[in-house]
Amino acid sequence: MHALVSSILYLVVKGSARSTMSLACLVCHSVESPSQSFRSYSISSSDNEGRCSVIVNCLTRKASLPPGTENTVITSSKVTPQPIMATSSHGIAGTPRLVRSRAVRRDLVRDWNFDEVVMERQMNEARKVLDSMEIRGHVPNVVTYNTLINGYCKDSMIDEATWLFREMCNKGLIPDTITYSTLISGLFKTGRVITAREFFNEMQARGQCPNIFTYDIMLDGLCKIQCLDEAIALLHIIEYRKLEPDIITYNNLIDGMCKAGKLKAARELFYSLTAKGLQPSVNTYNILINGLCHEALLDEANELLVKMEVNGCLPDSVTFNTIVRGFLQKNQNY
Repeated sequence: MHALVSSILYLVVKGSARSTMSLACLVCHSVESPSQSFRSYSISSSDNEGRCSVIVNCLTRKASLPPGTENTVITSSKVTPQPIMATSSHGIAGTPRLVRSRAVRRDLVRDWNFDEVVMERQMNEARKVLDSMEIRGHVPNVVTYNTLINGYCKDSMIDEATWLFREMCNKGLIPDTITYSTLISGLFKTGRVITAREFFNEMQARGQCPNIFTYDIMLDGLCKIQCLDEAIALLHIIEYRKLEPDIITYNNLIDGMCKAGKLKAARELFYSLTAKGLQPSVNTYNILINGLCHEALLDEANELLVKMEVNGCLPDSVTFNTIVRGFLQKNQNY
């Protein structure tokens, strides 16, 4: 049950037409005559052997079923013969259609009402899904809450995300590393640096160990506000914990050092990557080249361009544009 609801929530939050159509294909039985637009999504269980009815609410846009799936039916012992129906004014292929499917076993899906759930990220509608679950006595799990928190963070609705986090804690659910990482990322993006630090400390106090992705989020956020000493201290913790920082971790640090005017430290870290078993990516080179150009060290930037090609890392348009811009800026200053 939770897996299906979480999947639906994910698609609502993400607003992915292709993903939604993939979900629709799992239950699609046939495509028939025109009907009215979707108005509700409800799942109700009957008293017999797990039969239930589902009216799937989804406003589909610019999407079509993959060839050969229009009359596909998935047979399983978990599927009962009770039909379900869903209608759309736009339809799966862009025209009004009626979709008939089949009901799902009661232990997978129970009494739910989704009111005007649409594909494009609409958090108010997604919140209705959560409220509907609770009204009918079903406690959302951590995955469901993570989906909604991620949606709020992507929409920069960080207060709503934080409130939802506290709500899940009050209901006895234990936030996991994904929950904290998502919130910390959203907090940094909205300038809530102090709160981001607090959540980072809280997750560890509650026994949730940050993973490399959590540390990458912290490093990126700290470097962007030029808290380099704190960022470097985190790097030492990562290395001590043997989490094997990836090139993204070092890119964040090198970029932060360059922007803070600490070019010497950025160089040293860049040239230490090989000894750490990492090869600089094109983005790594671009970051240092940009730092060199910003300091008008164009000869060194050009030498680095040659080195990256010798090392088998092909420069991209960003590389060349950065160097050209550096030379133009230098000419303007003379």
